[in-house]
Amino acid sequence: MNSSILHITNGDSTTNYLKKLKFSGDIITWREMLCEGKTTADVGSEVFWKHRFNFLKNSYSVSKKKFIDYTLKEYRSLCNKKESNEIVLWFEHDLFCQINMLAVLSWLKKHRKNYHISLVCSGKIKGSKKLKGLPELTEIQIKQHYKNRIDLSQDDIEYADYI
Repeated sequence: MNSSILHITNGDSTTNYLKKLKFSGDIITWREMLCEGKTTADVGSEVFWKHRFNFLKNSYSVSKKKFIDYTLKEYRSLCNKKESNEIVLWFEHDLFCQINMLAVLSWLKKHRKNYHISLVCSGKIKGSKKLKGLPELTEIQIKQHYKNRIDLSQDDIEYADYI
């Protein structure tokens, strides 16, 4: 696990789990819920974040301070992380995560061209009938998922951006 890896996670539970397991590299938490509310295709633009804040404020009473502290500070950290050799996305199988992952990939296509991007996704575990989230995996399972992460091709990234 190389320190030049940037991990982008689906939320605080996954971030905390990776930190607990001492995954090396930087970790950014994508704190959004793009499956609800108004958004725009230009992920990360000023208009994009304005729409997101207005939706969260009006629908969930999120204060400007909380939005800045929890969402925009993480996004700004993402903007500043340019030295990584690989970006690993940690998103789950559900619609909530998949929409957020598409948005992250759209942003990466525009701002991190030619980076090596891979994906760790949860789901089926041998011997279990239930789909599992990333923090539900055992230490051995999550390390195996990481080892077997999927390298995303330029076509994969283009298709995610198109969606």
